[in-house]
Amino acid sequence: MTDGWQITPRRAIVAGVVVFLTANASLAKYSGGTGDANNPYRIGTAADLNDIGNHVEDFNSHFVVVNDIDLSGYTGMQFNIIGDDTNPFTGSFDGNGRTVSNFTYNSAGANSIGLFGRVAGFYISELGTANIKGLVLVDPNIDAETGDYVGSLVGELIYGGAVTGCYSYGGKVSGNDAVGGLVGRSMTDYGHSSQPGGRISQCRASCAVSGNNKVGGLVGENVCGQIISSSSGCSVTATAEAGGLTGRNQALDVYAHPVILDCYSTAAVEANDCGGGLIGINWAWGSLVARCYSAGPVTAVTNAGGLIGCAESSAGVSCCFWDVNTTGQPTSIGGVGKTTGEMCDVNTFVDANWDFVGQPDGPSDIWATPTGGGYPILWWQLTPLAPLPPFAAGTGLPDAPYLISTAGELNSIGHNPRLMNAHFKLLNDIDLDGVDFFVIGAEMYPFTGAFCGDGYEIANFGYDSSEWSENVGLFSVIEGKNAHIRSLGLVDPNIKATSGRNIGTLVGLLAGGSSVSGCHAHGGSVAGEDRVGGLVGMTGFYYRSSPVGQITNCYATTSVSGDSGVGGLVGSNYDTHISYSYASGDVSGDWGSGGLVGYLSRGKVLRCYASGDVSGHHDAGGLVGFNSRGSIIECHASGNISGTGLSAGGLLGTNFWLVADSYATGSVVGDERVGGLAGDNYEVISNCYSTGSVSGSEEVGGLIGHVFSSPITTASFWDIETSGQATSKGGVGKTTAQMQTRSTFTNAGWDFAGEIVNGPNDIWTIHDQVDYPKHVWKLVNFTGGWYQVDMADFAYLADRWGRDNCGLADDCDGTDVDFSDATDWGDLKILCHHWLDNTTP
Repeated sequence: MTDGWQITPRRAIVAGVVVFLTANASLAKYSGGTGDANNPYRIGTAADLNDIGNHVEDFNSHFVVVNDIDLSGYTGMQFNIIGDDTNPFTGSFDGNGRTVSNFTYNSAGANSIGLFGRVAGFYISELGTANIKGLVLVDPNIDAETGDYVGSLVGELIYGGAVTGCYSYGGKVSGNDAVGGLVGRSMTDYGHSSQPGGRISQCRASCAVSGNNKVGGLVGENVCGQIISSSSGCSVTATAEAGGLTGRNQALDVYAHPVILDCYSTAAVEANDCGGGLIGINWAWGSLVARCYSAGPVTAVTNAGGLIGCAESSAGVSCCFWDVNTTGQPTSIGGVGKTTGEMCDVNTFVDANWDFVGQPDGPSDIWATPTGGGYPILWWQLTPLAPLPPFAAGTGLPDAPYLISTAGELNSIGHNPRLMNAHFKLLNDIDLDGVDFFVIGAEMYPFTGAFCGDGYEIANFGYDSSEWSENVGLFSVIEGKNAHIRSLGLVDPNIKATSGRNIGTLVGLLAGGSSVSGCHAHGGSVAGEDRVGGLVGMTGFYYRSSPVGQITNCYATTSVSGDSGVGGLVGSNYDTHISYSYASGDVSGDWGSGGLVGYLSRGKVLRCYASGDVSGHHDAGGLVGFNSRGSIIECHASGNISGTGLSAGGLLGTNFWLVADSYATGSVVGDERVGGLAGDNYEVISNCYSTGSVSGSEEVGGLIGHVFSSPITTASFWDIETSGQATSKGGVGKTTAQMQTRSTFTNAGWDFAGEIVNGPNDIWTIHDQVDYPKHVWKLVNFTGGWYQVDMADFAYLADRWGRDNCGLADDCDGTDVDFSDATDWGDLKILCHHWLDNTTP
């Protein structure tokens, strides 16, 4: 025994732990965290915040501020701005209600200046949704001299990047072009005009802002961006295009347009030209400026306006006001001038359909009257906040959702901004008969939370309007990768919006990667004009790409009618994967009518079917009316098709992309371009067949009526006897006996259950010389449960194990999947291959 350090087993372990911790401490960044969503990097010091700019590899990570931070130690250009043109910030940054004080940056003409230089959203990035929220800047001091795109928080906010609940108080911001108190420029560009600008909501700036052109109290330039429920109290000075809220509001085309909704400005505005209390110049067609007001003094040498200084026209400006007394401006482009007394009277705004806290006009609760009276303020500016509607129980968090037991509780959700990201759960069935229902969500206030029906149903949801309607459904708009409706049924919904688009029973617009699973609409009817569906009206944004959403394990038996993009389940599908779903209601429309989907673009339809009859003018199909760039895989349709114009088919009217391993059995009657499977084919059809009767006037084919250029049709067949057609523009005609013979298809490379040569996919099965091929996925769910192949199916198979003479015994209750005349190992192998198929996400 010595007095020296002895390497005993225990001491060896301690030493190893010390070495491990020391090594990992040297690798740790910031004040902790790993940067993922569940463990964001912790920003607790000025050094932490400054260090982010040194780590481009972290620009797609998640951050949270854990202390108030003072940046007074960084002057000139010492602070490392986060994100630039080459490497924009694409992650999330949660200010957590903390303050960042004394952010100072003085440059000699650099562009994209702010705490964050450039922030880019998910529409061009698969790395995540760029979002900065809950951060308060106090006394920022920024002077970019001749630099453009300058804001205290963000220089450039692009392509769907979001700033939510952020404020900038005190200090000053100056630059050349596109200078804002919070954000310099919220934009898209001509090269990406199908993408949105930024989204700014529940924000405020109160500072001194100056520049040459496009200078605004909150945002310098808004190009196709959204400014929602925000305000400004700045002083704004510019040579031209100065606005209390934004200096310039601009669209690029009719598909990419800006929105300013539920905003106000009390900013003082001074300009040589185009000075407006809210907007300096509204250079936008198709824009929306609604429910906004201005009340600060406005002076301009030329083109001064109480609300808007310059504009092409006042189109798109609605329900807006300015104070003729305090602005000093008797006129404006757009809006209605009111006296100070009228501006402080809540009835002025209620009469224009503004929604106030406590008013009996719905649950939106966007505006509020401040204590002691005065101009309206926004709901989030109330102290304390107004109470939320009462529910049966819960807090709205994922582990404690609001519990809903009555029609009144359900009807209190509306598009109240405070409830749009909450979680809800039904406790029982609900009947909405006689209820004037306020649909949940809106385009600018989308539902981004989760709603669990827990297997219960909502009966008699109704909507009836002859006026223009958009995004109609129990849920008007749901958006975002975390937004989810599951296990909810509708019984006898009746929707009449004959002058409207995006009309569904459950969801009007399903966008931004949101999902619906295990939901249905049983009975009832839905009628609209454009993009009308038995469950969902439209998925995605038809004018821009967005993350892929999901519709799975859903069905609709509702009858559907409309003009264009009309489908038994979904009207128009732009970016969503639809799987294990079906529709059985009849569908009628003019263009793009389908038993399951009316118009399909960019999405996928996998293992679905439709059985309702479809009637239309152009592009009528048993499953899909018009397939632009979508994939249709392992699907089938059995409804009868009637087309009076171009392109009618048993499975789809027109195919511009991919159809594989699918079939149609319904009859098709049309005029021109009529086929048992497809009326028109421009791209790829593979491993498909049709059996229904086919008749028409011109270009009629057993499988395909018309083709263009050099489409690819491989290993596909039609029944020349049942179709009544001996020819087709693609495919091979066979007799009924040949179409019911396994070798006809296996010789063409089709993948049948039990076939080792062609792979293990087990797509097809056939009762040889008795019936046509069928999809294994449709047969293997023995118990009839729609959701998944599981132990219930295994037990069902086991109970019938060893039976034979299945051809005489209804396929042994359907368990003889491979039609071998016995329930045996071949059927068990197929079940195991499809184990947990149809699983709800």
